[in-house]
Amino acid sequence: MAATPLALPDPDCGVATFTEQVPDLVAARGSITVRAVSWAIGQLRGEHATLAGLARQLGTSWKTLWRAIKPRLQGLAADQTRFGGRAQPGRR
Repeated sequence: MAATPLALPDPDCGVATFTEQVPDLVAARGSITVRAVSWAIGQLRGEHATLAGLARQLGTSWKTLWRAIKPRLQGLAADQTRFGGRAQPGRR
């Protein structure tokens, strides 16, 4: 879960519940943990798994999984240091 709802037992408090955000665990407005995203990307890259198969293993929909991993994949694709000084594949 992205957030944990917590109840406040103090009747004098105007807020009955609040939500705790843990950005190191789950991205803002996300629903899948950072660890699950990393695992899914590893499965896509190393095992050639499908989004549907990974989503089924995680107990979610492919669209929910895709929304979680797409920004991370875009960031990885934009990182030119991953080529280690070599020419990019398909470019001269």
